[in-house]
Amino acid sequence: MVCEFSGMSNLRKKGSFWRSQALKLLQISLPLFRAIKTHERKIKKAEAKKNIERANRLREQTPKPKIDRIIRQRYPRFVDALGELDDCLSMVHLFAALPASESKKIDVERVHKCRRLAHEWQAFISRTHKLRKAFVSVKGIYYQANVEGQALTWLTPHSLQQVGSEDVDLPTMLNFL
Repeated sequence: MVCEFSGMSNLRKKGSFWRSQALKLLQISLPLFRAIKTHERKIKKAEAKKNIERANRLREQTPKPKIDRIIRQRYPRFVDALGELDDCLSMVHLFAALPASESKKIDVERVHKCRRLAHEWQAFISRTHKLRKAFVSVKGIYYQANVEGQALTWLTPHSLQQVGSEDVDLPTMLNFL
């Protein structure tokens, strides 16, 4: 069974590297998504028959997607993963600076987890003496560290009271986080 999605026709025409990557991704994900879909049907069927115990048991046994294979393909070496760590560190530090109970849109546990990760990262950098540069700007404090030969630069916002704005697209940021 071949799955079509927007852009697949362009990939077929070009015959490029990205076509092979997309096909690998489809081969990995299609059987899993079919299994999840059939599992959801079983849950709906149990709920329709008012068999709550079975529905709850099935919810606990829902198959989880495994992305370790995709990650290994994208980052074959640890240094490759370090090269893209800049944006992740900035996003974690941004969410760590948010107040935990400001909005119902941001889960409190997520903010606490970001704070924990930010503190662990800062402890690692300080204990291993990897910090090379720091720069204070209007946005916050820029840090640069040298880890495994890779220069990592991230931004930590100033520790002022953060005010949530309505024009910020939180679902997209949470998805990226």
